[in-house]
Amino acid sequence: MREMLRQLRAVGDLQLRLLPGSVPRRDGWQFAVHYAVGVWPGGDYYDFIDLPDGRLLLLIADASDQGAPSSALVAMTRVVMHSCPLSSGKDQLPFCPVRDPVLQPPHVLLGRLNAILFDNSLAEQFLTAFCGVLDPIDGNFHYANAGHPAPRLWRAGHRVVEPVRDATGLPLGMERHAAYHHRRTEIGPGDVLLLYTDGLTAALDERGEMFGCARLDAALAETAGEGAEAVKDAVVSRLDAFLGGAELQDDVALVVVSRDR
Repeated sequence: MREMLRQLRAVGDLQLRLLPGSVPRRDGWQFAVHYAVGVWPGGDYYDFIDLPDGRLLLLIADASDQGAPSSALVAMTRVVMHSCPLSSGKDQLPFCPVRDPVLQPPHVLLGRLNAILFDNSLAEQFLTAFCGVLDPIDGNFHYANAGHPAPRLWRAGHRVVEPVRDATGLPLGMERHAAYHHRRTEIGPGDVLLLYTDGLTAALDERGEMFGCARLDAALAETAGEGAEAVKDAVVSRLDAFLGGAELQDDVALVVVSRDR
């Protein structure tokens, strides 16, 4: 039992080490993140990749299963995303012999990652993922979704929270030739984008009730005007109050992106 607990702690520590050491910095934008390891570490992951042209790649993902197999899937994902110029936008010889790299759009990246995970994971494993590329100059946000929960987007002009949908494909690693779709939206002044893993909305309190999207949207709507850090704090505080002492069973990852007015 002691050895099993030691290994679980080691898996949790590994997951934390795979995450970025800091949040991005862009004029006119704010970023905030939160990550909590559940009783059984479950392979949640988020990442930022600074691109040579000033744009920013964002990825949030959640591996199926828990423990070592899910951590291995996340580690593989991170290596692929950072070592190949097709996703990092940088010459990464000798890992990937591509000269003059041009970043591929999110749906192409997910398709490539899907094929790699399909060939290098257990038959029952998969990874949900949402990938987006943000242009901080004009707010253009290109994105694709592989079976991941739809991010929430606060529209300051209409004062409403809407899901970022219409680009959903199969989770990565399930079908080698799965196709993914590309969509675009604009994140305007005052808007807030919130990405999360399902450990947040599926969290259960002591009565077995789920946290759900309604509580998440309420926390976002109430604090959107205060910036990314305030939104993150509000969501975490509301989740803690909801749990009321119950243990978090699954990992929770949260990424908040807000554009200044």
